[in-house]
Amino acid sequence: MLELNFMHYSYAGRETSRLGRRILGPWLLADCNDGVIFVACAEEAQWQRMVEVMGDPEWAREELFKDRLTRGANSDALNLFIREWASSWKTQELFHAGECKRVPFPSVNTMKDIYADAQLNFREYFVTIDYPGVGKLRIPGAPAKWGGGWSMRTLAPRLGEHTEQILIGELGMSSTEFAALRQAGII
Repeated sequence: MLELNFMHYSYAGRETSRLGRRILGPWLLADCNDGVIFVACAEEAQWQRMVEVMGDPEWAREELFKDRLTRGANSDALNLFIREWASSWKTQELFHAGECKRVPFPSVNTMKDIYADAQLNFREYFVTIDYPGVGKLRIPGAPAKWGGGWSMRTLAPRLGEHTEQILIGELGMSSTEFAALRQAGII
């Protein structure tokens, strides 16, 4: 969520802003014909390979786009070209075309996309639980598997499930005070 803001501030004393441009280019979200991808070419070699994936368009050789800093300074123009190019692709096709050339084109997934993802399903990332009062739910499981042993041992607490235990048992509130807060609708 904060991207590189901590690093920029900690090491360079630079405060980031939502205003202005990125230093490097390209760095953008682009609409494909069935979703959105993220384009980030921080290295010159990535840019050169991306130009190949794009079919070596003439505009990519313009002085405005000669290096990553110049591309960052001219990102308004660059992003128009890239967005136009990406709009004719399907997200997964562009992802795989980039993958072949080592250019990152990750898709910006919806929850529906994530649950339908072939790799996550092949790796059995999702687990099914029986949630009290709701029924069976398919939820994300372990982010990685190292030799087995992972299992869903407890469910996420429901709203207010442990309030009494914490307030009375751990924080020392009296039962009378707790009852008064509950009666008043505070808890």
